[in-house]
Amino acid sequence: MYLCVVLSFYAAILLTDLKHLIIPDKIVWPAILFVLLYSVGICLYRIYQIYTKVSESPLGKYLIRVGYLRNQILWESKSFGLLIVSSVAIGLFFLLLIIITKGRGMGGGDVKLGLLIGLFNGFPYNVLGVFLGFVAGSLVSILLIVMKKKTMKDIVPFGPFLIVGSIISLVWGRAILNWYIGFMG
Repeated sequence: MYLCVVLSFYAAILLTDLKHLIIPDKIVWPAILFVLLYSVGICLYRIYQIYTKVSESPLGKYLIRVGYLRNQILWESKSFGLLIVSSVAIGLFFLLLIIITKGRGMGGGDVKLGLLIGLFNGFPYNVLGVFLGFVAGSLVSILLIVMKKKTMKDIVPFGPFLIVGSIISLVWGRAILNWYIGFMG
């Protein structure tokens, strides 16, 4: 259900950006809120599961005394914190690109879409998704210029490439990162 809702948001954003060259706030903000609330819910549910398993275990009171429960809750909290920090970092990166290019490189909708992708994919898959979006956008743009369908001054919507990168990262992210780590190691 969760994936269907997020992919529906993605489809609406992708089609709107392709047709109107805009990522509407009325779509992207509810998507961000939905994914954020889902992520908070998942984090709280995992903490509840840990607490329930430890408290129902015959060894639970000993595990609580030695700090196991606290460490597990801290681990979940850190994971959620990393999700938030990496998502905001992606949004800020896009904002920096807007400032550097004086708005010619991308728009404010891409900043919000970057935040959404960050929350949806989670670290490190959010970074991979954005990277893949940049690669796909660059390759298609170069191809369009070479084929003389676009010029350097023409606008190519970036949102669809980010969404494709996010979905590729969602489906094949682990395999891509394992391949890359193996390739580099």
